[in-house]
Amino acid sequence: MATKLRSAATWERYQHEPQRPAGNCFMCEIEAVTVITEFTHWRLIENNYPYDAVAEVHHMLVPKAHASFDEGVSEAAKEELGLINAAFEEGGEYDCIMQNYPVGQSQPQHLHYHLLTWKRV
Repeated sequence: MATKLRSAATWERYQHEPQRPAGNCFMCEIEAVTVITEFTHWRLIENNYPYDAVAEVHHMLVPKAHASFDEGVSEAAKEELGLINAAFEEGGEYDCIMQNYPVGQSQPQHLHYHLLTWKRV
């Protein structure tokens, strides 16, 4: 889905990303992502195709256990998510946490949240 969230250069790179075989989730492959921080049930990772037209920083928070749109997320992971979210809110390093609905997700097979710091104009 084309949007104005990515720069033209990032969109071009994104369009040419090789398709992965079914069941091959890049968010589950630790070697396919750049991990910023690990929590007990979550990873904070770099977004390889950031919303760089609108955001200075674009990270993603993903559960370590494969889950899709809140299905399969353990109660312990949900509890930790609340603590992580509160810490990020208090820390002020991000402007928002965002989750696209399944219809707008390019990676619907693995739950993920976008953590953004907007560009200042």
